[in-house]
Amino acid sequence: MKERSLFACRPALTAILLFILGIFISLSFPISYSFPLILLLINLFALTVFYLKGNMRAAAYLAATMVIVLGWYLTKLQSGPFAANHIENLANQGGRVELVGKVVDEPDIRNDRTYLVIEADSLYRNRIWIPTFGRLRAKINDGGLRYQHADIVKLNGFLYQPEGPRNPGSFDYKAYLRNKEIFAAISVAGPDQVTIIKEGSSFLSSVISPLRTWLVTRTREYLSPLSSALLSGFILGEQRDIPEEYQDLFRNTGTLH
Repeated sequence: MKERSLFACRPALTAILLFILGIFISLSFPISYSFPLILLLINLFALTVFYLKGNMRAAAYLAATMVIVLGWYLTKLQSGPFAANHIENLANQGGRVELVGKVVDEPDIRNDRTYLVIEADSLYRNRIWIPTFGRLRAKINDGGLRYQHADIVKLNGFLYQPEGPRNPGSFDYKAYLRNKEIFAAISVAGPDQVTIIKEGSSFLSSVISPLRTWLVTRTREYLSPLSSALLSGFILGEQRDIPEEYQDLFRNTGTLH
């Protein structure tokens, strides 16, 4: 009887389960990402050798090990550590900075503030410009409506690391942002501290945003203010009209995010 390899039965499911096992290992053991990278290279070399020698059984087990280590390595790579000039490491130092970057998501416009997700490009601190990378969230007090997706902007504000949960079991804002690949935050006093270097042009800014605005306007015409605000908030992500008491309730339960 011909021997069946490890991946012969349900290969896709087997690979997914092995990859998930690698993710679990990565989250369970605080080991540097360089270790799984070394294992990955060793496995690749050994797999090639056994495959060329015709030892398919050993090659199959090494392939399974590679999938596990790949899940381990990619998870570690996603969560850091990052290079010294990554925005997360620069934010650990805190302080007032000038930052240049690109708006990579639709602006979140509220009554008294505007939030932007920025892909950082460079940062001015201690009289020098530092090349950087990574995403951060900018809060602009009284930011207004003038920003759009793909804008290149310069911000003057206070760079910092978002806080984790203040109490056990409470909402972890830092982890929430990190899951969205946002690793730092900057607080900007007002729109006069923001310069739009180049206006963006993208499908999101030219088609999606106007359509979203039109839908929000229609809900305001045909529904009560509260119903319109809640529907726009949950379906379209438009939160500025949601009453503060409802926002506090949703924020405390994590529903707002």
